[in-house]
Amino acid sequence: MHCFRLNRSLILVGVLFVSGMLPIAAQQRVILFGVDGLSPQGIAEANTPNIHALMKSGAWSMHARSVMPTSSSSNWAAMIMGAPTELTGVTSNDWQPDSFTIAAACQDAPGIFPTIYSLEHLQHPAARIGIFTDWTDYVRLVEPGVASKVYSVDEKEDDAFEHALAYLESDKPDFLFLHLDHVDNAGHANGWGSPQYIAAVEKTDAMLGRLLLTLDKLKLRDSTTILLTADHGGIGRTHGGLSMSELEIPWVISGPGIRVNYKIETTIMQYDTAATLARLLDVKPSPCWRSRAVDSAFIAAR
Repeated sequence: MHCFRLNRSLILVGVLFVSGMLPIAAQQRVILFGVDGLSPQGIAEANTPNIHALMKSGAWSMHARSVMPTSSSSNWAAMIMGAPTELTGVTSNDWQPDSFTIAAACQDAPGIFPTIYSLEHLQHPAARIGIFTDWTDYVRLVEPGVASKVYSVDEKEDDAFEHALAYLESDKPDFLFLHLDHVDNAGHANGWGSPQYIAAVEKTDAMLGRLLLTLDKLKLRDSTTILLTADHGGIGRTHGGLSMSELEIPWVISGPGIRVNYKIETTIMQYDTAATLARLLDVKPSPCWRSRAVDSAFIAAR
């Protein structure tokens, strides 16, 4: 595929001319807060004041849908690659860029379907992109060299989180991805909905609270959009099957230009996150994507 470098200012002027929108801010900062295994039921049953405050300040759905299979790799891939499994080729957690059953329909790097990271990097070369995860397998889904900072540590969510906050303070990135794996670990060890699982969800909520306080301290809250979502839910001690408990995920977005206390009624697919991020970042989506931005979450039409 061919990638084209676009001028962010020209894109913005074109959008304003067509839609009559007024500019929200000189620059939009985006944080994708991804929680492995976080289910809508977990949010409902746990004490989650910060997640609910984020919902009240933005737009949300508790019925967004994962792609099949409901495995982690397939869904993190769909989220950032803007396409379902049959196009990305990421069919399981065994997937590797050089070892797969189904080849990626398009490739931005050897074996890797185009991601929002590479598009942001190519179209806005000066953009600062940070990826922080405590699930080391996540990094293999991303094209090498497109992120300004990658921090990957195995099963140490506090470590990944603290480094992400430090990077936010020091570099104030344009696009920050934070991935936490402890909720999924609690589900596998003790069961989705177990007391240990609920405690892990509440820990996530406390982390979100700290992130929001950090944005307030840095005076970045008004120029930052946060999108909190998950890869899949779970049932019993597992996921990957065909139940709604595994399929449905939370999807919460809050920031400048986003509706307030708005329940999204339209169906959101896992891969629609990519186009939504592209709209926020003024990125032209890949022609290989099947993603559609969740436009109903925004105050103004495109």
